Amino acid sequence: MADFTHEIYRYLNSANLKHSNLGYTYLFAVIKKMLENESSVKISDIYSQVAEEYKTSSICVERAIRYTILEKNITNKEFIMRACHEIKYGVYNSRYAPESGAEASKASS
Repeated sequence: MADFTHEIYRYLNSANLKHSNLGYTYLFAVIKKMLENESSVKISDIYSQVAEEYKTSSICVERAIRYTILEKNITNKEFIMRACHEIKYGVYNSRYAPESGAEASKASS
């Protein structure tokens, strides 16, 4: 099983999310659990697992994530699934993804 910790932080930072929001912590945990789980799992089940881990309710987890990504005009599920796919497959096509070295040098010239 691969450790995606660095890639998750990189992705979330590239989305310019506020670290001070509790939703940032929950997003990290949800994305990590989704990437670690090889089989198809419902997001609501992952919310429940994260809620249990942080001793809160799944509704609080969902709400905190929604508040954290509010400015992105995207649903929780879409943000999480996009993050998982881009991190897992190394394809950064979203507007939230970090620039690669080649793309960054083109943008700066």
